[in-house]
Formats: sequence, structure tokens, C-alpha cells
Amino acid sequence: MKRVFLISALAFLSLLASARGPQEHDFLPAGTDSLKAVADSLYTNFDFAAAAAAYRQAQIGLDSAGRAAIEDRITACVNGENLAAFCFKPVAIARERFCKDDFFLFYPLPDSSWHSSSRDSSAVAGGIDLGSLFYLPSEAGICAWSAADSSGLHRLHYREKKDSLWGADKTIDLPASCDAILPMPCGDRLYFSAKGLYGVGGYDLYVCSRQQDGSWGEPANMGFPFSSQADDFLFADSEDGKYSLFASTRGCSADSISVYVIKYDAMPVRSSVEGASGLAELCAMTPEGTRKKIDTGSAMSAAGDKDGSSARYTAKIAEVRRIRDSIAVHNRQLDAMRARYSGATGAEKDFLSGEIASMEAALPSLQAKLSKANSELRSMEMEFLRHGVLIDPAKVAAEADKEVVGASSSFTFSRKSFARKTAQDSSTRH
Repeated sequence: MKRVFLISALAFLSLLASARGPQEHDFLPAGTDSLKAVADSLYTNFDFAAAAAAYRQAQIGLDSAGRAAIEDRITACVNGENLAAFCFKPVAIARERFCKDDFFLFYPLPDSSWHSSSRDSSAVAGGIDLGSLFYLPSEAGICAWSAADSSGLHRLHYREKKDSLWGADKTIDLPASCDAILPMPCGDRLYFSAKGLYGVGGYDLYVCSRQQDGSWGEPANMGFPFSSQADDFLFADSEDGKYSLFASTRGCSADSISVYVIKYDAMPVRSSVEGASGLAELCAMTPEGTRKKIDTGSAMSAAGDKDGSSARYTAKIAEVRRIRDSIAVHNRQLDAMRARYSGATGAEKDFLSGEIASMEAALPSLQAKLSKANSELRSMEMEFLRHGVLIDPAKVAAEADKEVVGASSSFTFSRKSFARKTAQDSSTRH
């Protein structure tokens, strides 16, 4: 019904614009806006052919600047039609929405590997410039980053390490109109996001391959469902080789972004997708509902994951630590109050006396809560032993310290730390 309404509206508006004729230019801007609104809706809903026709109709009566602005969208529609014939059909594992400021920290990549070239990277809150971000794990042999030129557009640069020393800056050759950010080296490939190249709108995802002379070849749009009409960022493979991830603003609010996890495919096959509804379904990247719990680098053997016991055990470890931390903080505050009480007089001494009594009364409750959590933890461990499940206590403790998102789904996202600026950061950039 929605599609029929849009087509009917387009036909009506086109007929109205034709009936007016060139002598009624003063009324054309309103008709143009209506046509453009219809075209935008068709474009958003993957009906690229109908959207292109509506955009062309909306160009009638506009000056050169207005026509040029719409021409960019027509080009995106034509590109979208062409890319629909060469789509990937990955297996979606998980999808989770994050804040734009730190979504990249939830990728399953080495901790403290994200750096910023433009601000104090020890604090991400308050907004992060995606053009300033670059990925540099401690053992990396290549560092790639983006930097704005005099026109304000971002160019891609890289350096390589040889014999423990970083070489000279090199620039990746891209068209002058291209704005490229978030480069991600991955073996002999380099993934990045860009505007101004062959694409379907916003930031699309691109990949270029290493050439025999060491340079990077022509970038290729990764196509649907990785690129879309929205902004698409940061394609990367997980270190364990099981998954690939990318992020997109499709269907998100202005301050959020979704991270998609797909099954790694070393030899992806492209095929055509017919119709707007087919493309919309493909790009929705809905995770498989029947998929069982998968290995996310658990701290115990696979047998412990049959009923989600791995996640519950890690959560219980985290609970025990939180209670212990609360008791430690409570005792430090209590000791400080007792020290103040010994030198206090009058009203302050009366106040501190009441606070100390209140905090002392709260201690048994905290201790009981800790005892209960520890008892539950021991019961879990005994259950694991009865079923022959092996536990790595050190890894469990490390996992319990992480912020975990999506523990109830088939993939958990653990928040990593943002790298602090070091001398190494400066040595690997402009």
C-alpha cells in the first residue's frame, strides 16, 4: 500500500508540473519540494529507478546549482541500480546499537588499540571526530590514518614498519573530491569509508588491495549490504578469523550507530537482488534467529556454553567483585570518618557519630550479600566440575572486568579501552 501511494503521488505531481508549463516558474519550487520528498522516500526504500525518475522531474525549473544538487542523488540512484546486480549475502550473527562516540571500542580487537590524532584520547566523552581516529595495535607493521587537507576533505596516509623503525609517510591516491576516513589495514587489503567515490550516498565502505609494487590499488565499493544510503563505517575482521564487523547509521538516531557482526567468508560470492523489497531485506541485516550460542572467546570449554552458563558465571564473578569493591570503599570511608571523629568537637562530632553508627550497621548486610554471591559462585564451579567443564580463572576474571553488551544474544560485545597518547602516536603520523 505504501509503494502504491508513493507511485500515485509521483504520477500526480509529475502531471501537475507538466500542466503548469514553463510560464508558472513562481509555483515550481513548491512542486519541486514535493517531488523531491517523494523521490527521497523512494530512494530511502531502495526503489532507485522510480527515485531517479522523480529526481529528474524535480530538476525542472531549477537553476544550475539546484539541478547539480539533485544530480548527485540521481547518480547515487543509478549506482544503486548497478550495485544491486552484485550483492553479497552474508550470514548475520548479531546486531547491537551503540553511541557514535565510542562504538569502535566494542569491536573484538586488541585493547588500547584506538588512537586519536586530534584530541586527548584518554577521554572519549563529549564527541569524537571520526576523521581523527586510527587503529594501531602494539604489534602492528602498518599504521593508516586520515588527515584533513586545506579544503577540509580527509586524505588517507600510511606508514610501514621495517626493522622496528617506521618509514616515511605515504599518501593513498584518491580523487580530489573524495573524503575518506577510518582506514583499517587487514593483511593485503585496506578498508575505509568515503564520500565522493562511486557509491549510493553518505559514507560508503570501500576496499583496495595491495599491489606488487607495494602501493594500494583502485578502491572498490563493497556494495550491498555493507554500503547503503546511510553512513557506513569501519569494516574489520575479528582477530580469531571467525567474524567480520561493520557499523552503519541505517535506522539509527542522530547520536547512535549499529554494529553488525557477520560470519567470516573468505570467498564471498556476489549475486543480484531483485526488487526494492529484496534490497531492503538484505540491508536490514537481521541476525539469524535460529543460531545457537557461538564461541566468543569464552574462559571455559564449550561444554559450559550449552545453556548460557558461561555468561552467567562471568556475570557472577563481576557481581562478587562489585560487592568486594563496595565493601572496600565502605571501609575506607568508615576509617576516614573515625579519624575525623577523634579530633572533632561539638556538632561535627555528633554528626560523625551518627554517620559512623549508620555505616557500621550497614556492614553486616554487605558481608551477607558477598557471602551469598560467593556461595552461588562456588555452586556454579561445582556444577562445572561435575560436567567436566574446564575453567580458566585468570581469563574469567579479565572478562568480568569488561563492560559487556548483548550477553543474552549469540554474540557479546565487550568495551575496550581507548589508548592514551604516547610518543609512538606522534612517530607514526604526520
